[in-house]
Amino acid sequence: MLLKKEGKILRNLNSRNKQIKIAEEGKIKSLSMFEVLYMKFAGYKDSRNGLIKQSSPERWDSVRLKSERDAVEEFAAKQFALLKIEEEEDCKKIANLFDGLLTLKRQLINADKKLQSQLNKESDLTLRFAGEESVPDEIVKARRMREKDKRLQKYYDEVESWRNQIFSNIDQIFSVLANINENFDSTCRLTEITKEHCQRKVDVYWRAALKFNKELPPVIDMLFENKTLENEREYYSNFVSKAEVLRQQMKSEIEKYEQEGKNNYEKE
Repeated sequence: MLLKKEGKILRNLNSRNKQIKIAEEGKIKSLSMFEVLYMKFAGYKDSRNGLIKQSSPERWDSVRLKSERDAVEEFAAKQFALLKIEEEEDCKKIANLFDGLLTLKRQLINADKKLQSQLNKESDLTLRFAGEESVPDEIVKARRMREKDKRLQKYYDEVESWRNQIFSNIDQIFSVLANINENFDSTCRLTEITKEHCQRKVDVYWRAALKFNKELPPVIDMLFENKTLENEREYYSNFVSKAEVLRQQMKSEIEKYEQEGKNNYEKE
């Protein structure tokens, strides 16, 4: 039973990918001959039987018109449901990357503390080892400086390593967010194309209805509310905005920390 359900989901995703390809091309699917004939017949029949009613001063309704509105809403709901299935892994990845940033930040803080501790240690640059009794002071001092720099290099490297990992995580978050945004835009475009396709069907329906009932307005202003699209747009906008704000805050903190060369982070 589970395999059957997963197979259905995969088929839906494959179908959606084909639809998104059409959306990316920006083309509205033309009405088929069957759709044209069916909508003409429905328009003529509903008009003749008085099934087209004026529900408000600027709105006309019928069972067929409501069906077209509902079809757009159902299509949008299905597409965004599939989109969430597709992006479930991306959302988990973003959460893991943010969690990883906190761990990496603590590692960077610890590495910097070690570096600062070593930098604060007093070094005797005049110290001479066996065999250096006759070596000039300037050369002895230069040797001690090189030894100190060599000793500190591993601490600098550790700080740089953690810093690079943090920026790598930040870049990955940006990449995933961009992918989520792109997929959302494609799905929005897909629902818009479907709405425009349904609007064409409504136009055919209305022209047929006009031939029987001349009292109908010459043009119908069909209102596709598309509540699903508006709700999902708000959801994705909030999600991406919040994630981007967190990403920018973290990036700014690390850049500030690097510039000042000391720990400016609050302890987690």
